Amino acid sequence: MSENHHAAQKYHKLSSVTAIFLAVLMLGYYLVSVFYTGSIVEEIENIKEHPFPVVIAAGDMKVNSLQIRLLAARLGTDRSEEAIEEVSNSFVQNQESSREALYILTELYLTDADAAVNISTLYDNVIQQMNVLLEMCQNSGAMDAVIKRFTDNMIIPFLDEIDSELTLLVKNADNKFNEFYGQSLSYRKIMLLLVTALGIAVAVSLFIYQHILKKREKEAVYLQKQIAEAAQAANEAKSQFLSNMSHDIRTPMNAVIGMTAIASSHLDDRERVKKCLSKISTSSRHLLSLINEILDMSKIEKGKVVLNEEPISLADFVHDFVTIIEPQVKAKHLKLDLSILGITNEIVITDSMRLHQIMQNIMSNAIKFTDEGGEVRLRMEQKSCECDGRAIYEFQFSDTGIGMSEEFQQVLFQPFERAATSTVSKTEGTGLGMSITKNIVDIMGGMISVHSQINVGTTITVSLPLETEQQEEKIIPDLFKDLRSLVVDDDQDVCINTAEILEEIGMKSEWVLSGEEAVVRVETAHKQYIDYNVIILDWLMPGMDGVRTAREIRQKVGDDIPIIILSAYDWTDIEEEAREAGVTAFLSKPLFKSHLYEVMCDTLMPDRLNKDLESDTSNVSRISGRVLLVEDNALNLEIAETFLTERGLHVDTAENGREAITLVQNGSVRYDIIFMDVQMPVLDGYQATKAIRQLEAEEMRPRTIIVGMSANAFKEDVDKALSIGMDDYLTKPIDSKKLELVLTKYCSC
Repeated sequence: MSENHHAAQKYHKLSSVTAIFLAVLMLGYYLVSVFYTGSIVEEIENIKEHPFPVVIAAGDMKVNSLQIRLLAARLGTDRSEEAIEEVSNSFVQNQESSREALYILTELYLTDADAAVNISTLYDNVIQQMNVLLEMCQNSGAMDAVIKRFTDNMIIPFLDEIDSELTLLVKNADNKFNEFYGQSLSYRKIMLLLVTALGIAVAVSLFIYQHILKKREKEAVYLQKQIAEAAQAANEAKSQFLSNMSHDIRTPMNAVIGMTAIASSHLDDRERVKKCLSKISTSSRHLLSLINEILDMSKIEKGKVVLNEEPISLADFVHDFVTIIEPQVKAKHLKLDLSILGITNEIVITDSMRLHQIMQNIMSNAIKFTDEGGEVRLRMEQKSCECDGRAIYEFQFSDTGIGMSEEFQQVLFQPFERAATSTVSKTEGTGLGMSITKNIVDIMGGMISVHSQINVGTTITVSLPLETEQQEEKIIPDLFKDLRSLVVDDDQDVCINTAEILEEIGMKSEWVLSGEEAVVRVETAHKQYIDYNVIILDWLMPGMDGVRTAREIRQKVGDDIPIIILSAYDWTDIEEEAREAGVTAFLSKPLFKSHLYEVMCDTLMPDRLNKDLESDTSNVSRISGRVLLVEDNALNLEIAETFLTERGLHVDTAENGREAITLVQNGSVRYDIIFMDVQMPVLDGYQATKAIRQLEAEEMRPRTIIVGMSANAFKEDVDKALSIGMDDYLTKPIDSKKLELVLTKYCSC
């Protein structure tokens, strides 16, 4: 053991000495290399900036001199209008070229600056005499002998002198080039000697290092052992993940199987069956979300996530999002706070599915890890962006939940991570949600940050640069001019934001922070005969809530002033009570300008609303038509057929693509839509679609609408379906609302 330690010290010392020697040698080489390389580069720059451009410019001037001789000679024999015009044009081009060359000569010629200036002066004389010659040629009485004599006496001598000066100039430039080149060669010899010395030194050093490397083989063996242990740890993590997934997948599957068995044994108990079906539906959706997360993570790891960007309305998007999360909030008796700030562009271009996925993952966690009676908040803000046509949209999700430790925050966005707490251990999930969220945010060019404290709460902020699209302004100028409004909310930010939006649509606005203040303010205005034209009340306020405030206002000032309830919740539970208290209309949080304007129009201009309703009602009628449903799975076929039949459609079915082609070839039936499953035996949906499109082209048949159906939900799957001839695409399991939209879009009404 002692000998090994002594040998290790010896090799360590030898290695250190060799390394120092090499370092000194390399430093010396570096310094000398920098010096001589700089010198060589300087000489090359001199060649590039002086002799080389000068020689080229001199060559250009010689060519131009020869051209002038030829032009003058041509005028001595041909003075037609066409010839004079061609000579004149060529001479103008000659002057442009010569001026560029003369500029280079006067600026870069190093040997004799006066020589270059003299060439420029001589060329000016040539220009003057050539102009005289051209004027003489335009005189029809000019004789060949006169023209030739003028050329020989007044132009050629200047050209000869220019050529002589150029010859001397080129010779001097060439000498300067040789001088620079000779200096570069001397530097080259020194560098060659230095490189040779360095090569020998390196060879010796490498020989020494051979012995050192043999001793380092033991370290390599140790490293391999570490790698093997890391691989084993990765396998254990994989096994743990599979174990978790086995538990998390079996849990909803057991619910589906168990509830199905219970429902089957209680078919005569309608309420019992209804509850079982509800639980089956919930478990199925949870199971689908688990599968989607695993598939999404696989897609992200392979770098195959493609954004499907399209214009969306943030107002409609957020409203739909709130509708989805509200039942979860109510189920845990949480307070939901929604607010926006500075949203001036409501239409943005983004992947709505991925944006929803980001918000759903974060908000679901906020709800999941917040105890009953707590609060979850979503705040949206638009900020300026340096990129034209884009803005930064910041989504801030906050809760008063259990929080996270600093250690867990470091691994929050890593796959399969779950906080090691008793609360979380009982929570179902893949541990992939936040990892997927982080990757999607990165793909969208955004940023995500987290701030959390144990037992205090968590705030997650997502900033996304989104392309904005100008929304058609539907606001009628001066429609609400001079109308007064009062905003009542215990959140000052909401009051300020709402008041600003009201000002933007033309209304004068005031705000207070409690129902008690609102009652006093409204009563005072009434006594002064300056009643408010509309009052906007928050539903849930400490002390006097919105409904009670509305009731008090009605008692004080009567029923003439419209009162609007503002809430983040579904108001159907309190609608009857609110109407009885005198509430006129309802508004959803967060409050967007477009929605506020619509409600104001409907509330303050009811005649416009009635006309719109009459117009909309006149266009509503029952869906009808004939469709072909192509599906190889009997259960899926039964579900889809039932849905379509219940909407008044006549449905033909086929179990594979070949049967579908046969029905279409028959020609006795014209289908409004063909719902085509993508993955089928015998002939799949893609092949069947291509065959149908070919048949339509050959027989000049009308194009049949084909809607693809598949569990593959990625953008490239949709693009492939559309590229082979499908008109639309539905993902499985089929969403009834999306199917309804497809039917409304393509079927007769």
